[in-house]
Amino acid sequence: MATQEPVAPSSRQPAAQGCDHGQEEPEADVKAAEERAADELKSSRETAASRSDLVAMLVANVILVLGYALAVWFQALEFDGRARETVAVAVYFPAFALLLLSGVIELSVDVFSVRVVGHGRYHSSSARWNRVVSILFIAAGVLDIVAFVYWLRRDFDVEDVVLLISSYVLLAMAILVLGLQVQEIGRQSWKESITSDRIDFVANVLVFVLSVTGVVLRHMQHSPKEAFEERSDRLEMATVPLWLVSSLMYVTADVIRVKTRVADYESD
Repeated sequence: MATQEPVAPSSRQPAAQGCDHGQEEPEADVKAAEERAADELKSSRETAASRSDLVAMLVANVILVLGYALAVWFQALEFDGRARETVAVAVYFPAFALLLLSGVIELSVDVFSVRVVGHGRYHSSSARWNRVVSILFIAAGVLDIVAFVYWLRRDFDVEDVVLLISSYVLLAMAILVLGLQVQEIGRQSWKESITSDRIDFVANVLVFVLSVTGVVLRHMQHSPKEAFEERSDRLEMATVPLWLVSSLMYVTADVIRVKTRVADYESD
């Protein structure tokens, strides 16, 4: 009886399995590479957004400084009794146009982008609250321009009412700004906060004090006593340069913030 020779195990199956393993590894590598590329793209987009925010916020606050500088010029002309001259009117409208433009730029950041860097009046992580701050600032500026138009028409009663409303709008903005930043600081200690945020906080406290002062002055102007009205006019002229100081503090903080961010980008 013939014996059947043992059949050697086929090498095709192991070879096929080896081939399958070889295909799975490149696929895993490709997937990992795609994930890394997606992460890098997301990071680059966030970096670009951060840089655009830095540019926008610095430009907005520089424009704010220019607006308040022109406002100080107008107050100097008014103190000299030249408020109704053509040069004074030509200074006033560009001053408030620049202030409004600054607010519009800030508003556009929160409407069309995502604010990744807090600065100046904007330290809330919520875009909604930041938009409210911008809207209140813009509304106060528009009301001031309307009041000035009534002043030119010598309708002083309407002017006083509009200015009083504007002062309360500005006070609401200042309370909101300071409250949001205090809430932000509450999440960390004052010592842990960076220098630029501290400068912004001091500037926001100054804005709050000036806003409260503005409401008091508007009520003094409604007083029947002429002495109160004269004092309020003098105090108002004294407060305008302080608004310029607050805007300069915003710019100083932004410059520090920009230098820090640029250094971080270069190190990365």
